[in-house]
Amino acid sequence: MIGVELVRDRKTKERAVEERNALVQAMFKRGVLILGAGRNAIRFAPPLVITKDQADAILRIFDESLTEIAGGARLAMTAGHDATSDRNSVKQARIWPPRR
Repeated sequence: MIGVELVRDRKTKERAVEERNALVQAMFKRGVLILGAGRNAIRFAPPLVITKDQADAILRIFDESLTEIAGGARLAMTAGHDATSDRNSVKQARIWPPRR
């Protein structure tokens, strides 16, 4: 499980509650279910068996969704790993059904 906290400003740690809710909805519209955690965090709970292409697709959708909800406003994220730092390596991938 990976948790990502959304804040409006890294210094003040102002919580991005509405943005978190919008992010959950934006990802759901794209076919990805993420879970809210607390007031301003989300958690990714991927299956134990996941391919790199599937993980890259989720990161691409996460990046697209963040871009959509930011709408010019900058959101700061804190997490054990900044998921969007890998955006240049993200490839288009089919999530479901898995390739055989």
